[in-house]
Amino acid sequence: MSNSGWMTTLSDVETAIGSCLAALDKYEERFSGVLGEHVGSTPTTAVPDEPDEHWAGRLGGAVEQADQIDRLLTEQEQLWSHWQVRFTDWVRSLEHPA
Repeated sequence: MSNSGWMTTLSDVETAIGSCLAALDKYEERFSGVLGEHVGSTPTTAVPDEPDEHWAGRLGGAVEQADQIDRLLTEQEQLWSHWQVRFTDWVRSLEHPA
């Protein structure tokens, strides 16, 4: 591999790491929002005549948040996989220079 080859591979690794960190930031932002809603807050009390509506709304919101976190985790997994491939290529380029 030429000098520019390992530099390109290293640049790809750097880009992949940046993408992974961006995905982690989005995950942390979303996750902290989910936790922040419950941490230190006083639970709301359902109106006695409408307990089913109250819980249906809360459960619907929880399902939405779980789906969003699942999508972020999937994105993060894809980015980490891309980074791992790039890193492996870079290590191989160091072990077997052209």
